[in-house]
Order: sequence, then C-alpha cells, then structure tokens
Amino acid sequence: MKDTVQGVLQEQVNQYSQLPWLTLIVLAMPLILVSWRLKIYPTAWWVLVLLGSLATSVATIFQPGLLFVAALLDLGLIGIATVDLLLVFLQTNRGISVSRSIPRTCSLGVPVGSDLTVENRTSMTLRGFVRDDVPENFECSPPEHPLRLPPTGRLTVSRKLTPGRRGAFELESVYLQFFSPLKLWKRQLCLPLENRLNVYPDMKQLSDYALLARTNRLSLIGVRKTRRVGQDSEFERLRDYSRDDNYRHMDWRSTARRRKLTVRQFQNDQSQRVVFLLDCGRMMTNERDGYTLLDHALNSILMMAYVALSQGDAVGMLCFSDTIHSYIPPRGGSSQMNRLIQALSLIHI
Repeated sequence: MKDTVQGVLQEQVNQYSQLPWLTLIVLAMPLILVSWRLKIYPTAWWVLVLLGSLATSVATIFQPGLLFVAALLDLGLIGIATVDLLLVFLQTNRGISVSRSIPRTCSLGVPVGSDLTVENRTSMTLRGFVRDDVPENFECSPPEHPLRLPPTGRLTVSRKLTPGRRGAFELESVYLQFFSPLKLWKRQLCLPLENRLNVYPDMKQLSDYALLARTNRLSLIGVRKTRRVGQDSEFERLRDYSRDDNYRHMDWRSTARRRKLTVRQFQNDQSQRVVFLLDCGRMMTNERDGYTLLDHALNSILMMAYVALSQGDAVGMLCFSDTIHSYIPPRGGSSQMNRLIQALSLIHI
C-alpha cells in the first residue's frame, strides 16, 4: 500500500514537473508563428532565457514547491518576449528610407566608392546592421556597417567596390537588420533600391596618359618619341641642316635664299587606318595577376586606340575566335573611343 501511494505521488510530481515546459511551449507556439510570418527571428539571448526556464523546470523535480514559481517565470518570459516582438515590429514597420550614391561607370580592377544613406523617420532609436548589395565577381570592403539611428536621424556609410569582371551589373536591394530593445529578436528587411553599374576596361590609364601628355612627362611611363629616318613622308617644316640629315632632304631654294644649308623635316603620315584583331578563343581565359589574358589584351587595345585617335588616325576593331563576334569599322574622332569602350565592355568568352 505504501509503495502504491509513493508511486502515485511520484507520477503526479513527474506530470507537474513537465507543466512549466508544456506551458512555455503552448504559449510560445503562436509567438513563434507570428515572428516567422513577420520575418523576425530570435537571437542568441533567447538561449539564455530558455536556459533559465530549463533550470527552474529541473528544480521542480526536486522541489515540487517551485512549480508555481516556474509557471510564473514562464508566463513572464512569454510576456516580455511578446512585448519585445511588438516593439521591434512597430519600430521597423515604416519610416525607414535608404538612398545610394554610386557612379554609373567604373574600370575593371579599380575600386569605386559607394555611399549609402539610411534615414530614420520614426520617434525611436534603431540599432542593428546594414549591408548593401554586392554584384557577382565584386569585392566589397567593408561588407557591412553597424547601425545606430536616433529618432529622425540619418546615417551615411561608405564602402569600396572592386569589380572583377566587365559588363553591366544591377544593384537591386539594401539589407537591414534591426534588434529589438531587449535584443531578444532581430528583424531583417530587404528594401528595393536599384542602380546600374557599367564596368569597362581600365580607363584610368587613359586619364593618366592624358595628364602626362599635357605636362610633357610621358617619359615617366616609358613613352619615347623617336623619328624613323627615311620613313617620314609628310612635310612638317624647314630647319637648319645638321650632320646626320639625309642630303636628299636638302631644300636648295631655301638654302640659296637664306645662304645657309636648310633641310625639309617630315613627319609621319596622319589619318592612317589602324585595325586591332582580338583573339577571343578559349586560350584567352587563362589568368595572370587575377585577370584573364583577354582583359589584359583589352586594356592594351584601349590604350593604343586612345593614342592613335589622339594622333588623328582612324581606329577599328575585329573580335574573332572560330567565328566573327563583332566588328567596328575604322573611324576617327572622339566618338570612336566611346564606341570602342562600349564594345570592349561587352566582350566575353
């Protein structure tokens, strides 16, 4: 009889000891479903809260008198978590706007700056992280930024994007993560923000060349002017005779008039037609210094085309592998450089 009574009591204690966990699960299920629907997720602090509830439930096995305390603790935790969930939802439901400032064009392998502005139009302080969209084959530094926005405040963060591939890319969204006041919940938002970024071959080398050319310092990048004797055909000017001049260039009429030996100086023919042939075969997919051989060839073509156009030549390009991919007829003028840049940015193997 005594053993039967002890067995019944032990069974009741075991049933009651499960009651705090059952209460917590029953009350937490609607809360979990609501948070999942709102894309609000529990944080690591929830683990500490559950450990506290677990410790109290385990204590009720040895001290059945703590059953009421455990039930109150579970109800209190559910109430606090519910209030914290509602607060983070109301704080981030509306009143948040983002804007991005980024150039429309950039060069392959050259970092480009991007500024992101987040504005808080609510009357509450928001804390979390912000991460801007990163296109494929891009490197971003830093990848994300901590976020603390006072009421009606604004924050601008900067990053550097380094493109690793040519072409046209879309930046479509901004990703925000906000914490609840007690940090029991975090809400992730994805706000649409579209910008188009065109990645061209290395155009920075063109600006460097133009700057050095204007200041007559092309020798700093290894450019030397050499005159090919006997191969110039366009008259440039008359000058005094020097020992190394070709006697066939002597201008006898000017010599007689000036009573001083005078020669005709020539320059290279202008308005020549230069056509670049670019191999786009599979062998050009090999990489060197982080870029394909095709990208290195494109950068070289871009520089030589710029120099040729600046000298008054007509420049064209033919891209081929086992077939003709594109052809740009030779033309002169500054507009031809834009055509070449557009064509070079779209070439892929």
